[in-house]
Amino acid sequence: MNLLRNNNPPPASSGSSSTPPPPPRPSSSPFGSRPGSRAEFSILTTGERLARFDLNQVDSSQIDSALTAGLSAEQIINALETDRELVKQLKPRLDAIWESYQLKGAILLYPWRDELRSAVNGRLSALKQPTTYLLITDPLFVLNVLGRSRASLLLANAPLALDRVFLSRSMASDDPRLILIAQAGGCVESPIFEPAPELEENEESS
Repeated sequence: MNLLRNNNPPPASSGSSSTPPPPPRPSSSPFGSRPGSRAEFSILTTGERLARFDLNQVDSSQIDSALTAGLSAEQIINALETDRELVKQLKPRLDAIWESYQLKGAILLYPWRDELRSAVNGRLSALKQPTTYLLITDPLFVLNVLGRSRASLLLANAPLALDRVFLSRSMASDDPRLILIAQAGGCVESPIFEPAPELEENEESS
């Protein structure tokens, strides 16, 4: 008896497919194709004037007669947390001042960080303008902006919250409305970066 050798491949099983799966479709997402990809971004100002809001840069005695001069932001916040009578007297004053600005809509704020300072400093240098910003010295203006903003957004109708999480921040804004209020009074022109100390030309030789 002759045995015939079968050179044909065995038939594919019913549970498998001889057609290869299609390649994965490229993702159009800017955050990558893998699920759960982490993306980091930051918001930088596009304005040429910047106002900075920081309780460490104000005269604490101008907030209320109960506070002495020279207090840090931490000390001011501690006083507001422990003295309920101070807060009770301060809030109506802050509300009245805020209403007098007659602001509408929303305002962007930016954390006062090196990235922001470098971006603004580079832009002003390219435009051959002074590399300075407006440091807000009016403590009630600072309290209103910090106490009414949430994250990087300040809504004109936002309620005032004199909480540590808001008041301990150092924030900046290029919004023309805040710039105008700042320029009306209660600010000083400050360099974005402190100039490096100049070396003395005639150093004494050792």
